[in-house]
Amino acid sequence: MQEHRAAQRATGDPAPSADSRPSVGICVLTYKRNRQLMGLLGGIAKLEAPDADVRIVVVDNNPDGDAREIVEEFQQSWADANHSWPVTYVAEPQRGIARARNRAVAACEETDFVAFIDDDEVPESDWLVSLFDVQASTSADVVVGRVLSRFDTPPPKWAMAGGFLELPRRATGTRVSWALTGNVLIARHLLERYSPPFDERFNLSGGEDTHFFMRANDDGALMVSADDAIVFEDTPSERTTWRSIMRREYRRGNTLSLCMLDLHPSLIRRFRRIGQGVYRLLQGVGLLLLVPVVGRGNFYR
Repeated sequence: MQEHRAAQRATGDPAPSADSRPSVGICVLTYKRNRQLMGLLGGIAKLEAPDADVRIVVVDNNPDGDAREIVEEFQQSWADANHSWPVTYVAEPQRGIARARNRAVAACEETDFVAFIDDDEVPESDWLVSLFDVQASTSADVVVGRVLSRFDTPPPKWAMAGGFLELPRRATGTRVSWALTGNVLIARHLLERYSPPFDERFNLSGGEDTHFFMRANDDGALMVSADDAIVFEDTPSERTTWRSIMRREYRRGNTLSLCMLDLHPSLIRRFRRIGQGVYRLLQGVGLLLLVPVVGRGNFYR
């Protein structure tokens, strides 16, 4: 930890002050998910207040701006309940997840931290408090919470047993080398280190968060887990089929490869990535050959 703080001073990053009250922007990107957005805003309304100044920013990436009415209704009910957290609606008509994410960061330019949560998720009431508790105890640049799936129908046993529907669990305070923007708290100084923070080459493909956190990790940012900072993600049955999982893993592999080629372009890294790909391919073929042994019914159930 002392080494990390020394690195902060060396790079000119501001050290947190024990006397000042931090500020945070809860950032939500949305695109044609009005029903889920309503559920998320309802969950945000139930959040416990951390020892911080909080604002809420919703970036609508739909050119039709159809989330405006939902956010304005939430603003009114929020004000009627005498809540002090300001709520801001931002329209980003030009399609692109990286662009929308950068708009969210810009809308929170005066906050010390940015907390991202997806529009199809709902946080537990102590979500934000838990993220801040871990950040305060570790001085981390990035704090990563847990994302748990909520299924509309019971998922296949093989998908759960194989860990395809849940990310691995990590003890609170564990240093990690990667993160996702579905549940994360990021220090402002880290976002300002890159311009823009999220690479807009990934606008339509996704993977802008993978690229950002890989860069941050390469530059020595301290990223830690917060096991008690939990959000629940709606996972419909069509996303638990083997076809859907294969498509998702294929996209994830492509995204990771593109990020590695951009950030780690050496020949050694490329050969290592090819070797990893060949290993995974052989592993998959081997498991497929086991299907006649364990039974086709067990595989697809």
